[in-house]
Order: sequence, then C-alpha cells, then structure tokens
Amino acid sequence: MAPKLKIAAIQAEPVWQDLEGGVTKSITLIEEAAKQGANVVGFPEVFIPGYPWSIWAKSPTDNAAFMDEYFRNSLVKDSDEMKRICAAVKEAGIFVVLGYSERFKNTLYIAQSFIDENGVIVHHRRKIKPTHVERAYWGDGQGESLQTVAPSTLHPSVKIGGLNCWEHTQTLLRYYEYEQNVDLHVSSWPVIWPHPTNKDGERDPDWPGHISDEMSLRFSQIVALEGACFVMVCTQVVSEESKKRCRIDEFGYANSTPGDGGGFSMIYSPWGEELVKRPPPGEECILYADVDLAEKAKAKQNLDIVGHYCRPDQLSLRVNKPPSKKYVESLQTRIRHLEAQVVSLGSQPASTQSDPNAQDADQAESTGEDDEQSPLSDLTGLVGRLNVIDDGQLHYFGSQSSYNLVREPLCDTDPHEPSLRVRRQGLAAAAQLGKIVSVSDDLQEHLLELYWRWQNPWNYVIHKSAFLKSFRGEDDGKYCSPLLLCSIFAIAARYSDRIELRSVADEPSTAGDAFCEHAKILLLYESEAPSITTVQSACLLALRIMSDGKEALGWLYSGNATRMAHNLGLHLDGSKWTTAGLVSEEEAEARKVTWWGCYVVDKLFATGLGRPSSTPKSTISCPKPSIDNVEEFTPWLPGSDSLGGEKSLGIHSHISSTACHLSEIMTIACEAMDDIYAANRKLAISEMEDIVSKTDVELRTHYRELPSYLRLPASIKTPMLPHVCLFHIQYHAHLILLHRPLVHKRKRRSVVGVDATLENVGDEGDEYANRHMATCRDSAAEIARLLRVYKQQYTLRRIPIAAVHLCFSATVIHLIDARPTNPDRQQAIRHLQTCIDALRDLRTAWWAWSERALRAVRLLAREWYQCEDVSQLQDRSGLRAETAAGAPADFDIPDGAVAGVSGVSFGSSRGQGNCGSSGDGGSGGGGVGGRGIVESDTLAFLFDVATPDQYTDGLVKEWLAESGYDVLNSVAE
Repeated sequence: MAPKLKIAAIQAEPVWQDLEGGVTKSITLIEEAAKQGANVVGFPEVFIPGYPWSIWAKSPTDNAAFMDEYFRNSLVKDSDEMKRICAAVKEAGIFVVLGYSERFKNTLYIAQSFIDENGVIVHHRRKIKPTHVERAYWGDGQGESLQTVAPSTLHPSVKIGGLNCWEHTQTLLRYYEYEQNVDLHVSSWPVIWPHPTNKDGERDPDWPGHISDEMSLRFSQIVALEGACFVMVCTQVVSEESKKRCRIDEFGYANSTPGDGGGFSMIYSPWGEELVKRPPPGEECILYADVDLAEKAKAKQNLDIVGHYCRPDQLSLRVNKPPSKKYVESLQTRIRHLEAQVVSLGSQPASTQSDPNAQDADQAESTGEDDEQSPLSDLTGLVGRLNVIDDGQLHYFGSQSSYNLVREPLCDTDPHEPSLRVRRQGLAAAAQLGKIVSVSDDLQEHLLELYWRWQNPWNYVIHKSAFLKSFRGEDDGKYCSPLLLCSIFAIAARYSDRIELRSVADEPSTAGDAFCEHAKILLLYESEAPSITTVQSACLLALRIMSDGKEALGWLYSGNATRMAHNLGLHLDGSKWTTAGLVSEEEAEARKVTWWGCYVVDKLFATGLGRPSSTPKSTISCPKPSIDNVEEFTPWLPGSDSLGGEKSLGIHSHISSTACHLSEIMTIACEAMDDIYAANRKLAISEMEDIVSKTDVELRTHYRELPSYLRLPASIKTPMLPHVCLFHIQYHAHLILLHRPLVHKRKRRSVVGVDATLENVGDEGDEYANRHMATCRDSAAEIARLLRVYKQQYTLRRIPIAAVHLCFSATVIHLIDARPTNPDRQQAIRHLQTCIDALRDLRTAWWAWSERALRAVRLLAREWYQCEDVSQLQDRSGLRAETAAGAPADFDIPDGAVAGVSGVSFGSSRGQGNCGSSGDGGSGGGGVGGRGIVESDTLAFLFDVATPDQYTDGLVKEWLAESGYDVLNSVAE
C-alpha cells in the first residue's frame, strides 16, 4: 500500500552571511513544518548562509572581503551547528533535505544533506558542477554525489531525491535519479528573478534565456514528468532591505522587476500539474501538499522511461562510481595484514628469500620446455595426456600413471559403439522395469523451453547450440542422449504447473519423478562408458535429487559428475588437442561449458552441505567458455506462461558472461573457504583474518569490475535478468560464509596458537560494531532485498534450487540479529520475515530442501532462544538470557552459528528450558542485562505450521552440524 504523506517546500529569505542566524532560522522552519504535519521538508539551495548573487555582479577582487566573510559563515557538515539542526529534525520526526554552503577544510561546496526522521544524515551530496562564476568559489562534487536519492527511515519504501539549481539541466544526472526510483524530489534553487525587460516591457534580447524564474520552474517540472514523481521547488527570496547587505542593490538583473523578491516555489504532481498556488515572489512561506504515492504508480504505468519505455539493450547509462566505502575498508584491512607480514618477514635472513628467476628456471627445467621431443622430457613431464581406451572415448591419464607416455591410441574401438551399447542396455533395463516415460511433442517443447529459460542460464552446463544440432539429428548425436533428455525433463518439470508431469496430481513436489527414475537407470548403465552428456546428466540429476531431500544420493551424483569429468580430461586446456585434430572446435567449446558447469555444481554442493569440494583450482587448466553469440546475445524473455515476469524485458541473455563470472567468484571464495572450514586446519585468528581479508579484497575487486550489463540496476523498477539477480545473491552469500567464522562478541580465552590481540581490534564489547558481523549483516540484508526484487519481477516459483541455501545463509544472520539486545532488531525481523516467506515460496518447486531449511531455522530459533517447544516461544512475552549459573548476561552470538565449531549458545543451558515471561523479567533478573524485556512475540511466524517430527528434526540437526551450525550440541563455556 503506497503511503500518503504531507510534503513541504520552503520559500524563505536566508539570514545573509550569518551562520548562527541561518541555523536558528532553519530550525524554526523545521519546527513550523512539523506542527503543520509535514513528513518531508525541502530547503532552497545554500540556504545557509544564502546565495551570494554579488559574485555575478562584481569582480572577484572587489568581492574578496565579502566572500571571505561568506566562507567563515558556511556550515561544516560535522559541526555543532549541524548537530543542532539534526537534533531539531529528530525532535520533529520529519525527513529534511537541507541546502547549504558546506565548508570542508579550505574548500566550499554547494551541498545537500538528507537528514532522516531520527536526525541522522543518511546521505550527503555536493553539486557536481558549479555554474559559471560559481566555479571560482565552490568545488566540484565527487562521485558519491551521483547518488541523488535516499530512503526515508520512517517510510523505507519512500525514496527522496534532490538536485541543486542547474543540476536539473544535466540530462544524464536526471536519468540516473530516475533509475534510483525517486518518489519525492527536492528541487533546490537560489533567488532567481524574471527575465529582465527594458522600459517598454520588452524582454532583454542579450540576457541568457536560461536564467529566469520561469525557466527554472520548467527545469523542475520536467523532473516531475520524466521521473513520474512529486517535485518540491524550494527557493530563496530577498527583501529590498537586504539587497545592500548582499551587495546587489546596484545589480541590474536584481532590480529589473521592482518589488520582486526572486521566489518561485511550487509543488508538482507526477503528471506535471501544479498542486499549490504559486505564492508572491517576495513572500516568505511554506507550501504544503497532501500526496498519495499511488499516483506515481499510475503515472509510471503510462510512462516509465527507465522501465517499460526504454531499450537498455540499445541505449544504457554507465555511471563512473567511486570505490564503495566497504571496498576501501576491505583494502585498508588487507594492507594492515600485509604490513604486519612485512614486519615479521623483515627479521628473516636475506638468504631465505627466494629468487623468482631461479624458480622460473627450475620450473622450465622440470617441465622439459627446452627439449619437448626427448624421452626424458616425456618421462619428467608433469602434465598428462588424453588417450583413447576400450570404451572409445578420450580419457585423461596423468604423468604418474605412465599411460601419458603413449602417444598412439591404446585402443582402435569405434568411438560410438561402447556408448551406444550401454545406452541400449539402459533403455532395455528401463523398459523391463516399466520406467520408460513417453513424452508428447508439445510437452517436450514445453519442458525444453523451461530448461533453457530458467535452469541453463544459471547452471550453464549444456552447450545449447551443440545440443540442438544433435537433438535435430544434424550430426552423429553425441551431444544429445536419452539420458540427458530425461535429466533435463526431470529438473525442468519442477518449473512447470502442468498436472501430467506429477506422480501425485495435487503435489507439485512430485513433478518430474518419472523422468528422474528413468534417468537414474540410464545413468547406471551409461557410467560404464561415460561421455560429455553423461557428465551433464549427472550434474542435473544431482540437483534434481537434492530437491527430494535425498542429499546423500545428490552428493554422490555430484561426485560422479566431477569424477567422470576428470576421467574425460574436461578440466584441462584442450587447445593442443584441438590443434592436433583430436578434438573439434565445437567439441572443445562443449567440453569447456560442461567442465565449468560441473565445477559450479560441485561448489554449490560443497557450500550447501558444508563439505570439501572435489575440484581444487590447482588441478584445473581448462579456460573459461568463449562468449557464445547465441547464448550471449539472444534476447531473454520469460515466456508466454510466465507467472509475473517482465514481458517486455527482451534484453540480451548474457548467459556465457554470467557463467564465467559465477565460476570466477566461486573459485575466489571457495578456495578460501576450503582452508577456513577444513576439519584438520587449526588456524590462528591472525591467519584466518589474513585469508579472509585477502579473499574479501579479491571478491570485491572482481565485483567492482563487472561489466555494466551484469551490474545491479539503480532502480528496482528496472527489469533485471533472473540469473544475474541470482548471481548477486550468490556473491553476497559468499561474503557471509567468508566472514562468518570471525563473528565474535567477546575475546577468546588464551589458546595455544591463537593471537588474541589481533581479534576484533576496536570492537570489544559490541558485536554490532564488529566489521565481520557488519559485512554479514549488510550482505544478508542485500539478499533479502534481491529476493524481494526477484519475487516482484518473476515470482519465486521459478528460481533454481541454489536459492534455497543462499536464502538460508541470510536467514541465519537475520535470526541472530533478531535478539532484543540488537538496536536494529525490528529491521532484522523484517528481513527475517522476507527470507522465511521466500523459503516458503520455494517449497513449491523445491519442497524437501526448502522444508529442511525452514525446519532448521525453527530448531536454531528454539535453541538460541532457549525454548523447548513451539508453544513456549509463541506464548512468551519476552526473552531471557542467563548463564549456566543463572546470572544475568547479554545474549551472545553462538560460536557454532558463525564458525562451524562447538561453542556457547546465547541464553541459558538447554536443561532449563525456560522461555521467560513478563513475570520473569522483574526481580528474578531474567531480562537481558538484568532488565526485563516485555514485548509481543514478533518471531512467532517462525513456528507457523511447525509440526513435531522427532525423526526429521534429528536428520536436520545432523545436517546443521555438518554444515557448520553445530550449536545444538554446544556447552556453556
């Protein structure tokens, strides 16, 4: 429901050249607007200490003393004067966009501060290009000033934007604000008078036509029309008495219209209509308008120049943003760790430092680069070779096997015969067992369309062009087999609502079961003579079987896929084999696509189940797939049966690019996590910090350098490819899993090998200031936001199964943040609700895996909040935290929740089983920190339809422990 608000545009005279007076008058105007019930208030440009028109009227030398006084009366953003204004805003409980001349060190900027209802400056920007003579006195705004929109804290869905004066003429800047989904725009202006006229009333032909009150109004009105937003035009006025103080009493333009004070404030609707009567130009007043933001949606339905009425595939805006604060902080952290390492290495003898040239020479010698044809070179080579054995397929043999020494085929078998034989055997076995599934042409086309649209763009494991050639019978059929078709149909069926695909008509979770059973039989036989299609099928079946909750079998099939891929040498660079004619160009590309698709599936299983991956980076030389013109540039459309997709999307699919970048961030993150989470690695905190900081910088660097078409759009209204959205969710899940082991509130007790002095420096006593927890919290919030965007644009009915674990990772962080000790608890609960709702939506396609995640969240909530059953948590009126001895204590982040090891869960020991109540929190000391907390149970939604199931709960507990959430067996420290 779009909110209804009262907005206010100020038309007032500044207290010229008087910082203290300007602050006091600003506070008075804020208080007056609040009394009238305003929710959002806009100020004119440089209201403090007023706009110095004398810079246009007099020379810089003549104005030197005046501008020196102006400099001293300009406002410092972090000053006591600004704190007074912020305190007044907080007291008023309104959102203010304040325009002022900012003094920063020895430079002035034309600034706007966005102050929320809590009196916090949530955004600060500077005019990106001062106008004409302004450049002699004010500096240019930096890259962060390109962000012109900030959300209201009281009304998070309301986005408030602002521009200064001639920034409204910057077409691209305006467009970028529209992309930021502005709802209410503050158009800040100085005093501007009408176009000057001569004594006969004729317009002065030599005066610049852009400098007039009427033109300024038109520049503001165009924002309302283009952006379909409400616009508050806020202007200064100047009295006749003040003109001498401002040194413009002899300035012709200021006096061309006697009695005109230069004000022209107005409020426009999203249709460009005037919502108020324009006040006299010399009158001080506040204009008010009651606005319904639903009007914006109506206007957008008709014209949305950053949405349905744009062509981002042909015309797009690229914004040169500065490095984010988080990226800079990540680099700073990394630098600190590297400096510490340099200091520690500086004490080592020089002889211990290696010579890179010597290493290169050693490497060249060991690999025999200088004598490739020598038998000794073959014998000492480190890289293996492909060879044909009795199943007719190319197989990889490493140098340890000695089979790599043989250059001729070990067998001259027809390469197609073994594969065809096992396929025939598999089909015969399936027929004998009654597992053959017949598929009509219509159903086959339906399932293939779903697969190419929703599954393959994310898990890019099948080279579509090669597959379709074989599917249509245009080649020997090596890229399409009955097994691969059944596997495709088995997973694609989960995206379909057609009843005939289900084993049980009213249970969507049974869709594709018949295809899955058929494929499992075929895979059993085809594993004897695997080919590329066998690897692809095993990957798809692994994902499909996970949706049934059969994680052991899914894990097995994922392992089979990687083993078969290694067997076929898919992990190696095949360029030499292509040159030698062993592998065609098409096959080489299909091998690369298959390998990296298999690689991603392996990493998804490793992170989803908390197990080691089987594809270490050190074993891989296969290059990333080339950019396939069909996969990359074919327009992506949701399809005629879309459940809510953006029908007009039609932008390039960018499937190849997404796959390459997905595998790259998987490599960066998972290699580090394999070290961090390894069962036999006893890393000191300093060592773990080093790995995390290094990987964090690598991830953020790669993320910053993404091509524009893979970046998030500035506005949630801008259509986004579903697999690109999921890519960003995956990135943020990596950040959570990377930083989670270092989320601790308290310092650890001294342990051998742990340097406690390096842990959370500067963060003691407040886990909310812990930078690792902050990273997890920010990424979890971004995942919740992206899930809302995906749901809005496509619904969660059609999203790959990987979304379940990504959502679960964010849910755990929000659950931790939902404690009463968290000052931002309500925001955490909102994000938690979003993730819980998403997991529930995901049950339609991925029932068992989503249900397991939901049950896990309930178990964690019970354990961390110390409730033995559902009714206790649902009925409680507060939460209680106690130590094992019963003494009051703050809630603490359970070590197992963040580090994957046994530790202390916050609250009392499990044996007490007390949830607390309003009566417990008084004299009994049951409240947090000794204070009773009485509030409604805002977490009860976690336990909706939670039926007791001890057997399933036991399985989930085992899975939680294996996945790094071993808090259910924790003991008090």
